[in-house]
Amino acid sequence: MTLVTAAVGGLLMVVAWAQILMEPPAPAGTKNMNSLYALTGSVCVGIVGGAIANVLSDPAQSIVWTLALMISFACIIAGVAFLRQYSGPAKRAMLYGCNALFFVDLIGFIGMFLSLPGYPLNR
Repeated sequence: MTLVTAAVGGLLMVVAWAQILMEPPAPAGTKNMNSLYALTGSVCVGIVGGAIANVLSDPAQSIVWTLALMISFACIIAGVAFLRQYSGPAKRAMLYGCNALFFVDLIGFIGMFLSLPGYPLNR
C-alpha cells in the first residue's frame, strides 16, 4: 500500500504543487490551499506510517498501519471537503489525487480486515 500511496498520490501531489507554484501570486487570502495540504498530509502519513511499520514487530505493526490508514482516510475526506470550496489552479489534479488515495486506503482497509484471524489473508 505504501508504494501505491507514494507513487500515485505523490505524483498527483507534485503535479498539483507545480501547477499552484507556477500560478502568478494571488492577492492575500484568495488562495485557499487547504485541500492541497490535506492531500500532502495523506501522502506523507502513508509513507511515514509504512516506514515505521516495517521496522516494528507484528502487534505494533498492525497498530501503526491502522492509525496511518485512519489518519490518511481522514485527510482525504477533509481534502475533498475543502476541494468543494476551491476553484483555483490544480483542482483537477487534487481531485484525482484525493479519489485515487481514497481507493488505495479503501483497499488497505479491506486487506487489513481480511487479514484478521479467521479470514482468508491471515498468515
